[in-house]
Amino acid sequence: MPAKKRIAAWRKARDNVLALTGWTRRRWISEAESMLCVAALIFFQARLAERNGPKRFAAAWMTEFESVVGVGMMRLFTHPVKWSFDLRDAFEEAVLHVDPTIGLLRVLVQREFIKGVGPVRRPLTEDDDAAFWKLVREQARILTR
Repeated sequence: MPAKKRIAAWRKARDNVLALTGWTRRRWISEAESMLCVAALIFFQARLAERNGPKRFAAAWMTEFESVVGVGMMRLFTHPVKWSFDLRDAFEEAVLHVDPTIGLLRVLVQREFIKGVGPVRRPLTEDDDAAFWKLVREQARILTR
């Protein structure tokens, strides 16, 4: 088979695989938003436990957070995508969508902590939001070098 036909056949096969497995930009951003929300909930649980009580859970939750961010972001940045798009830009768009809801997630975690564990003596603040985004952006920077 001539080289041009082989290349055309290879491109067609690649397009078929991407049609079945590749994510569009919108789907990629949606997956990133889901991962970021789950990571934020776990991070806030760990921070609240560090400050207010069950320290044994704090270490476990922080390990879970590192796992969710590390593995989840690795899965995001290595998943096949349809059409070429800049993953850094798509990630920043996902961050922009999730950022306004972080304060709400922080309050939700505090309410659930009060129901399940006890009173919150030292509540979470906006500094915790900043610490979360710092860790997430550092991981994204490492993965997109």
